[in-house]
Amino acid sequence: MRHHTVSAEALRFEEVETTQAKTCKACGVKKPVSEFHRQELGKFGVTSKCKPCRNAITKAWEMKNPEQCRERLRNWRANNRDRVRENGRIAYAENRKSRIESQIEWQKRNPESKRLNGSRYRATHSEKIKSWRRANYGMIYAWCAERRALKLKACPLWITEDQKAEMKAIYEKARELTIKTGVAHHVDHKHPLKHSRLCGLHVPWNLQILTAQENLKKGNRLTSERSQ
Repeated sequence: MRHHTVSAEALRFEEVETTQAKTCKACGVKKPVSEFHRQELGKFGVTSKCKPCRNAITKAWEMKNPEQCRERLRNWRANNRDRVRENGRIAYAENRKSRIESQIEWQKRNPESKRLNGSRYRATHSEKIKSWRRANYGMIYAWCAERRALKLKACPLWITEDQKAEMKAIYEKARELTIKTGVAHHVDHKHPLKHSRLCGLHVPWNLQILTAQENLKKGNRLTSERSQ
């Protein structure tokens, strides 16, 4: 006949399940075990103080020892860089819209700080910025084109994020063709954004890729005007 041995830890948790309550040594109140943090070496497998009491004690210590608290945080972040990055990405994705709005509001209230922060970052990350620009020329061209279109009021408000991504892909394709062929390629608006007869829009179906020579030859004319 086989005998199954039960560990002391399993017995403690089994006891916790049956008792379902424990008295906090800090506040003296009997509370459900769910109100305590888990701790293997503690009685019933939980801490002696309840969560609110432990949180209050921790907060009081942090207020009295701010430098030690910051040092602990710095050390933890240094030893858990991957986890910090992943948590940051998740938090940003969940609160992207509110974070962007908050950042824009801060920049409006602190234009001088915004300028100084930008100057400081560019001075200390010049090589990183150059490397990013070389790898994202197409995206940069798309941003610049969108800014020019906004100034001309040729960028419709109803354009979707998918359509913006499609336009960025067109500019990136033009950059790839330039590198691959050695011939400069431009992204042209089939219907010019500024013309005496009409006003084209900055939308994906109004974009085409031409060589620099073809685009300069076309100028600001309509396709029908080129044959005249």
